[in-house]
Amino acid sequence: MVLTDIENAEDIITEELEKPDENYKKELGAKILLMLPENQKTAFILSQKDGLRYKEISAIMKISEKAVESLIYRAKENLRRIIKDVRSNKKLKEGL
Repeated sequence: MVLTDIENAEDIITEELEKPDENYKKELGAKILLMLPENQKTAFILSQKDGLRYKEISAIMKISEKAVESLIYRAKENLRRIIKDVRSNKKLKEGL
């Protein structure tokens, strides 16, 4: 499934939270990552999934190491916010 916009992604993520499927966390993580801006997503994946150092990421992305650090920091902050929003949304729906 291709996500075309953030609203669509949020709907899918909310649906996934309600599924007891054992692989949902992995799928949910991938869908949440899709909500990040492209440069943040790239830096985050290269750092966290591929285990590259900032110097290596800066060479790949052709940006400074400081810019890589900033992108990864912002990606983590955005991921925290998205997860918090999804959890709040789920609690709100359960209360209705």
